[in-house]
Amino acid sequence: MKHLKQKSITLKTILINTFLVIIISLFTFSCSKNDDPVSRGITLYETNASWMCLINESCQDVYEFEFEAGSKISITIQEVTGNSLVRLAVYAPNVNLGSTNLLTGNTNDLACSGRNETASIPNLIAPSSGIYKIAITRDWGTSIGNNGTYKLVLFADTEFEFIEKTIDDIDSLTSDFSCP
Repeated sequence: MKHLKQKSITLKTILINTFLVIIISLFTFSCSKNDDPVSRGITLYETNASWMCLINESCQDVYEFEFEAGSKISITIQEVTGNSLVRLAVYAPNVNLGSTNLLTGNTNDLACSGRNETASIPNLIAPSSGIYKIAITRDWGTSIGNNGTYKLVLFADTEFEFIEKTIDDIDSLTSDFSCP
């Protein structure tokens, strides 16, 4: 009888251990980021930010996002304060800051709004897949004072990834702006 009881306990222990291994394996598999398409991308990104520029400096914040080719991207800079004039630039993958801006087709920033006004770019089409740089600049010559705040709202019709804010309040490499 003692032998049967020990065999029953051993079998019971094996079954419990096997059950636990299966449950842990299933949990680990189902929580993997690579298996969950929702966790890999977003379609809306919002952040509040500020500029604190040096005297005679058009300072900028630069954000990096990864988009797929053909993505329709809408960028809005709203809730602008500090009598700030917003200048925008979007750089395609592997294009340096201060080079060709997708919004103007040249090295100028785009600036079509007045002080403390919303700046909006609807339906920019990503020409290729990769990491895009979005530069949000506070123009020194038109703004009053050296600081201000804004809210960046970015929307796309396909999932994208926010990489990081790479530049915070650094003098812009672009000195001119236009409104085509």
